[in-house]
Amino acid sequence: MLMLLYGVPLSPFVRKVILSLKLLKINYELKPVIPFDLPKDFDRLNPLRKVPVLVDGDLTIPDSTIICLYLNDQYGQAHQLYPVEPKLKAQAMWLEEYADSRVMEVLGPPLFLERVVKQKFKKQPADEQRIAKAINQDIPPVLDYLESQVPTSDFLFDTFGIVEISIGSQFLNARYANYEVDPMRWPILAAYLERIWQEPLFKECMLVDEKLLSS
Repeated sequence: MLMLLYGVPLSPFVRKVILSLKLLKINYELKPVIPFDLPKDFDRLNPLRKVPVLVDGDLTIPDSTIICLYLNDQYGQAHQLYPVEPKLKAQAMWLEEYADSRVMEVLGPPLFLERVVKQKFKKQPADEQRIAKAINQDIPPVLDYLESQVPTSDFLFDTFGIVEISIGSQFLNARYANYEVDPMRWPILAAYLERIWQEPLFKECMLVDEKLLSS
């Protein structure tokens, strides 16, 4: 029986799980569920009413981080999403959490929500003051921190894994909202993101996103 993944690919958290499934070569079926228009009975899958949710047989798992940890532990024989060594795994999990929380806070609602969800899909005007505050005040300290954390070449821990998936997914949505990391101010982070997006699995996801954004 195929795993079922509930959500939409444009969600950075759903994309995070999709990339993890693909990296681990796990077959799945995507059940499209729009985060802003969840069915009334979605509580049976996740009482927090958030996507993604993964169903593997009789097991239902909400939350992208818990899903990815489960996939790694249950199916990561040939490839690991997380480093095996405990200290490195802790470092990876922290950067995953930072991407899912703080990076999401400064990029998601002020940029993707305003410029893509509201303007493109809902045909509503964007809050330009909110966007300007994010770009000028909230985002730069986050980029400063990541500039000090990401590698100058290749990937963290020398292999494409959960850190690249998490960070790359959040910044890809910012890119869809016409925001790019300034390579003059944050050269290490900008180059790191470009390496992530050149990965074949990311390119596959971007092709799907382009179709959704052009529809």
